[in-house]
Amino acid sequence: MVEQPDQRTISRISLSRGRDRLIRRVYETASQVGDQFPYYADPSGKWIVTSDGDWCGGHWVGMLWIAYQHTGDVVLRELALRLTRRLAERVESRDMFRGVIHYYSAAMGADLLGDDELAEIAIRAAEGICSMYNPRARMIPLGHGAKIKGVPVSGEGIGAVDNAMVPLMVVWWAWQRTQRSEFAEVATAVAQQVCRWFIRPDGSTWQAAVFDPETGELLRKETVLGYSADSCWSRGQSWLLYGLGVAYLRSPRSALIENLRRVWKFYREHVSDDFVPYYDFTDPHIPEVSRDTSAAALAAAGLSLLSANYWDHSDDFRQHSQSIVNSLLNHYLTEGGRLQAGCFNFPGKVAPNNELIWGSFYLMETLDRLAE
Repeated sequence: MVEQPDQRTISRISLSRGRDRLIRRVYETASQVGDQFPYYADPSGKWIVTSDGDWCGGHWVGMLWIAYQHTGDVVLRELALRLTRRLAERVESRDMFRGVIHYYSAAMGADLLGDDELAEIAIRAAEGICSMYNPRARMIPLGHGAKIKGVPVSGEGIGAVDNAMVPLMVVWWAWQRTQRSEFAEVATAVAQQVCRWFIRPDGSTWQAAVFDPETGELLRKETVLGYSADSCWSRGQSWLLYGLGVAYLRSPRSALIENLRRVWKFYREHVSDDFVPYYDFTDPHIPEVSRDTSAAALAAAGLSLLSANYWDHSDDFRQHSQSIVNSLLNHYLTEGGRLQAGCFNFPGKVAPNNELIWGSFYLMETLDRLAE
């Protein structure tokens, strides 16, 4: 348990050097995978790829956009554009993951390039997410087009803790761009319901909620990727921390802040001494189980976002974000830019100790923001 954050600050030079390591890995990855999408890497650094991006294709494109922004390399820009248009072929799929897929690809590209064609893709994705909204449950379901590692995980009566972020990223963006009220209304309602359904009294989180799609009645809550059905999966905690941060900063109302503080308090008090959590906060076999650097990077990204925009606890958020980044840079990121010790699915024994594309993205995003 970590009582106090590491008080050491991290210099902008260190942040920039860490980002440079990740950019080198972007070039290496692009050379290796071509027009496919990296998913997770084997111990040698060879990427397991998908042809359609699966649920995390947007994270790879987001890394390309950040790398292009700092290098000006048109080869990276053209690859990002090609892959964004490939992902756009799925924009009508009934899949909650299109919220992050098209935010990190189309919306980020639209903002960076001032490209109206990309903006239209992102707005269509936001409209599609809102069309999935179940007003009785006040939730966005997984949908019947959702896949993870190519396996359908569809469900019109299943919501997930990452609802506060994964489907809503592109919706919040579309609201800011268009000021269309339906975007803010759906995003705010879902974020509030996530707080009701997924946060325990102690601030820990459930992963999934099963509900009746006809009545909206909550039937049960469970955790799938953690130690047990009622344990606390650390990446779920980080998804919610980041998602509530985005909702708090972009929502017309700020009633979410107390829930955000509870989620952050639990994370802070239960993370391991090096600021990188084990895959589940409550697995009794700790420390003989996998850590998850992607959960740490995701938490750092959410905290860095809050530190730049929320004055009340900005110093605290920034200190903790820097402490996480220090640990990742010093102990988990190789000189070649590989963020190691990510845990995709520990119970299923799928990439339990690997480089994960989303973990690398969130570290890159954090370094980029803290270096500003």
